[in-house]
Amino acid sequence: MLKVLRQVPDSGGEKHFDRFLQEYELIARVDHPNVVRIFNLGIADDHAYIAMEYCSRGSLKRQIREGIGSDQAYALLRVIAGALGALHEVGIFHRDLKPTNVMFREDESPVLIDFGLAK
Repeated sequence: MLKVLRQVPDSGGEKHFDRFLQEYELIARVDHPNVVRIFNLGIADDHAYIAMEYCSRGSLKRQIREGIGSDQAYALLRVIAGALGALHEVGIFHRDLKPTNVMFREDESPVLIDFGLAK
């Protein structure tokens, strides 16, 4: 999966680029099975990108829409709380936790994504 920023510092997007770079640096500090894995940060022409793992099973929002049982919801809550705990241990606060920022891998394991607002 690629997260793309269409403005790099040379094109007047210094503030956005700094936040984008901060997101990369934050994610790179965390090694937890339920936090998205990143592979690369790059710049091409007037775009910057973060290459991260692809989560093929969609978002928690989709699963909620399709119906989710209380046992499954409780199990997901425990896993997500564990991932948040790992973030907090290194001083990162997600600040934008919502169903669309929880994705699922092929094996159905949940993954926290989108650290653009993290502090």
